[in-house]
Parts: sequence; structure tokens; C-alpha cells
Amino acid sequence: ISSILVPIMAFGYLIVALIVIGMNIEKIPAIFNNILQEAFNFEAIFSGFAGSAIVIGIKRGLFSNEAGMGSAPNAAAAAHTSHPAKQGMVQTLSVFIDTLIICSASAFMVLCSDLSNTSELKGMILMQSVMQDYFGTFGLLFVSIAIVLFAFTSLIGNYFYAEANFKFITNNKLALQIFRFSAVAMVFIGAQLNLQLAWDLADIFMGFMASVNIIAILLLSNIAIKVLKDYEKQCKEGKNPVFKAADVGITNTEYWK
Repeated sequence: ISSILVPIMAFGYLIVALIVIGMNIEKIPAIFNNILQEAFNFEAIFSGFAGSAIVIGIKRGLFSNEAGMGSAPNAAAAAHTSHPAKQGMVQTLSVFIDTLIICSASAFMVLCSDLSNTSELKGMILMQSVMQDYFGTFGLLFVSIAIVLFAFTSLIGNYFYAEANFKFITNNKLALQIFRFSAVAMVFIGAQLNLQLAWDLADIFMGFMASVNIIAILLLSNIAIKVLKDYEKQCKEGKNPVFKAADVGITNTEYWK
């Protein structure tokens, strides 16, 4: 489902963003000038030194692409590929698409609009107002449907991660059913939560996940470098890289033998 919906909604969103930017092409130099002025003004510089700007950037980055949290490898591990480094390249590309392209498209649409200085509007409400300003009712419906699809694919993706890990812990059918009902209940509870509380809770739990996963990344970094070098070596030899764990000194893996 995600492999069908995600490209459709991503390309659709980018097309709309390009139309908006094209309608306001004369504003682009002023927008870049505004971005640079705001990024390097006195307040921004000291916010960066204090760490507040960096913290906000990290939190929003985690929500955008989940890089470093340890959740995306669940999806990567389910992929069929001849070499793990190939999937690693795909994972890095997804970060580029999510954050640098999709999020930048959203930012440019807001900055091109007359609503960019309306500080009272945030998140989904801001994007709905911007799109409505450009396309009327169609814009409001488009961004609402896009957000529903983003949320739906995120839910089923994260549920897939959770169930795969739960089955690794236990195959008890009763426990699995309880977990499934709990997951549905949490979606309902999450939909009723105050938005700011939901963001704050997510920040806390994602911070825990990232902290644990960064330790794992450091411990596995030596193996990852060996795998990447094996991939690059085979590419230079003109081969379609095929991975064998023993070739890089890995002997305790269940797969890639």
C-alpha cells in the first residue's frame, strides 16, 4: 500500500509546490535573502550557540525522516536486494527526498504566500491556509487529503515495524492479539490528545529511541564501513555487487552466507 501511495502523494505534492513557486517566481530572490538574514541575525546566532535552534532542528528532522532512530532499518531489512549497501543508499536517498525536497517545498509555499508573517498559524492549519489562499477550496481539500495519506502510510509503516519486533520477542497468539488491539487503541487516544502534548510526548520517546540507537550505530560502524567498501570494490570491478558475509569477516549472521 505504501509503495503505491507514497510516490503518488509525494509527486502530487511536489507538482503543486512547483506550480505555487512558478506563480511567485519573482519573489524567489527576496525569499532567499530573507532566509539568509533570519539565519544569520543576532538572535539566531545566539540561539544556535545556546543549542535551542539545533535542538528544534534535530526534533523536526527526526519527525521528517526518522534518520538515526533505528526504525527505518525495519523496512530496509524487509527489502530484497543483492547487497545491503544498495539498500543503505536507498535509505540515504529517502532522507534527501523527505527533508531537503518535500519539507523545502512546504517552506517555499509558505514563504511565497501572504500568510508567511502570520505567527498564530502553525503546522497543518498554516499549510491549509496557504493552499486555500492559492487554490481556494481545491487547495484546502488537497492538503487535507495529502496529510491524511501521509498519516495513514506512517501508521501502517510503524505498525509493521512494531509487529515485526513483537513477533521477534514472542510468537504467542494471545499476546499478539492484545498488542494489535492496543495499537488500535493508541491511534484513537493519539487522535484525541492535545496537539502540543502529542508533539512533546513524541519528542521524549523519539529522543529515547535515538539515544539507544546511536550507541548501536557506533558499535556497528566498523562492520558498516567494511560492507560499504565491499560494495564499492565490486562496483569498481564492473560487477553487480553481491554480498557474502564471509568476504568481510562476518561469521555470525543468519543471512548473506
